[in-house]
Amino acid sequence: FFFKQKTAYEIYQCDWSSDVCSSDLDSFGVNNEQFSLTSVGESREAGYRVELVQVTDRYHHRSFRLERKLFLVFTSRLQRYLVKRPHLAFEHRRNIARPLVYLPPGVRAWTAYMPGGLATQPVHNPETKTLASGKRVDPLTRRLFRHSIDAIGLRSRAYIMTWRIGRLLEKTKEPVTWLSLASGSGQPVYDAVSVLGPEKFRSIIITDSDTETLAFAAKLAKQEGVIAAANLYLEQLEVFDSVAFEKLFRVHKPTIVDAMGLFEYLQADQAAELLDRVYAELPCGGTFIFTNMSPDHPHLDLHKRGLGWPGVITRTVEDMVSILSRTKLPKSTVEIFRADDKV
Repeated sequence: FFFKQKTAYEIYQCDWSSDVCSSDLDSFGVNNEQFSLTSVGESREAGYRVELVQVTDRYHHRSFRLERKLFLVFTSRLQRYLVKRPHLAFEHRRNIARPLVYLPPGVRAWTAYMPGGLATQPVHNPETKTLASGKRVDPLTRRLFRHSIDAIGLRSRAYIMTWRIGRLLEKTKEPVTWLSLASGSGQPVYDAVSVLGPEKFRSIIITDSDTETLAFAAKLAKQEGVIAAANLYLEQLEVFDSVAFEKLFRVHKPTIVDAMGLFEYLQADQAAELLDRVYAELPCGGTFIFTNMSPDHPHLDLHKRGLGWPGVITRTVEDMVSILSRTKLPKSTVEIFRADDKV
């Protein structure tokens, strides 16, 4: 499962003996202009195999090395400050981490969109010049989008998703349909399509409950050429509206479903319900990719009490396995990936 990067979970709907569903982890790894992934080992957690993945992108390269080091030194000090003062809530008047984080004007404007997709869009694409509001992204805010641990993790999960969908596409002869649940701006979907090729998709469905966010997703798709290159649909959807949910699957028949920024905002019973509902709708060979922020996030205190990002429920693999145990999903249909940023 994913959020900003979180541990990545993937659910298959198929006969696990089928070649269509083979994960081919022995050939794990990709390197392109956008990112590179390398398998660096595995662990066993709660009875599941967890693939450990080293993820890099252009902001790991030499030209950004000094900038990243300085930024991480500063934010790591803020993290240590908060760890030593667990009594300091985000709103506490003596919490000096909060005003330091909010010093750049762009950060103050950007946080108005938390926790929605309009906040995550410029983090997926840190070279964005303006926010959805039209306000300029200043140099310090751009460095937050490039180098914060949250930002690194957010992009890592999207790269793993892109790689995994690419592996699925290698095993399909015809274009597939991709449904993105609570997809916000659509930026990670558009980025993945640009890497994988729009011709691989029969249609792409971007959904969100917020009409303003969907309008921005439409604008972004036009700017990035997705509308011209792919059969794109934008649908307002409350994920737990069972009638609208079932209609969406009946009309579009998606092979790929993602919920990259959703699970960490769901209670355990809601997460289990959504897993069962998606699994019941997937065709043989289909896949569902989702994420959840980990309590091992190295800057979790800064995320919660410095930045004040609201509403996230962190979960371990054990926590997610407990949710999976409430569902009808066979254990053999689940794959778990964790990026080296540990978000």
